[in-house]
Amino acid sequence: MSSTTPTTAFHIEECTAADVTYLVHVYLSAFTPEPNHIACFPNSTCSWASQSAWLTNRFGKRLNHPGPGERHFKVIETASGRMASFARWEFPHTPAPEEATEAVVEEGGNMDADSLPEGANVAACLEMFGGLDRMQKKWVVEEEMYLMGLLATDPEFQGKGCASMLLRYGLEMADREGRKAYIEATPAGLPLYKKLGWVVVDETEIVNASRETPEDERRWINWIMIREPVAKA
Repeated sequence: MSSTTPTTAFHIEECTAADVTYLVHVYLSAFTPEPNHIACFPNSTCSWASQSAWLTNRFGKRLNHPGPGERHFKVIETASGRMASFARWEFPHTPAPEEATEAVVEEGGNMDADSLPEGANVAACLEMFGGLDRMQKKWVVEEEMYLMGLLATDPEFQGKGCASMLLRYGLEMADREGRKAYIEATPAGLPLYKKLGWVVVDETEIVNASRETPEDERRWINWIMIREPVAKA
């Protein structure tokens, strides 16, 4: 299964367990400069190596034992074979029994100090991931909706349409099936998501930050967005 741009510069493939190292690299390259990431994983206490080991374990588990409806996709630069971007879509599904009782959000899982990388800001992680988990429970009907659970693009490939490819891949299926799609937006992603038809329906504010976070960035908002299916003419 693959999908190409009109220029065939990039194409989509489904991720495998062999991609874990590359997923970790793209994830950390994309998110470590972000204020919310710095708040949760301060550079002075939570090293790249610590985060990398944590993510390697979590991505490995998710790719080897994906949850119901969970699929990971990657955008590959055709000429070089490099991974430019990846995403986790959760397709409509009947929740497994454990999903009803466990809060599994992003790479956080059931978070406490023991399930986070060494040096993480536990309070900030609980506030951010916990807030997003509550929003998913409020807005997502798993049996009926598509959920964009994670999207990351290597900074070297930003602005080349890689994220849009991954988003449109799932949205085209949602439109064919007449289903809504859910996404959580930071300021960086908000304009693109609006362009693709998502609408803000709610927000969650995070105020817990580390001393390394600039004072004017110690509060930030994640916007909760829903996209209605678009009927094809």
